[in-house]
Amino acid sequence: MGLLKFIIIVLFVYAFVKVFTRFLLPILLGILISRSTNAHQRNNQWNNYRKNEGQVTIKGKKTKSRFSEDEGEYVDFEDVKE
Repeated sequence: MGLLKFIIIVLFVYAFVKVFTRFLLPILLGILISRSTNAHQRNNQWNNYRKNEGQVTIKGKKTKSRFSEDEGEYVDFEDVKE
């Protein structure tokens, strides 16, 4: 009796997963994709509104120079033949 009950439960779970993936999952994914697309379009419109025509903006981390100004200047040495 226990084995028959287990097989029936497994069949119901299998049928539920099959129906879910066939009918409900595409609907849920379609809703999720449309919401994401709408949010992206709204964000893109806001960014386009904020920018002025012809203005260039460079975002980045300012790098520190490897050498300090008081280190001196580079001197090119020549080889001397002895």
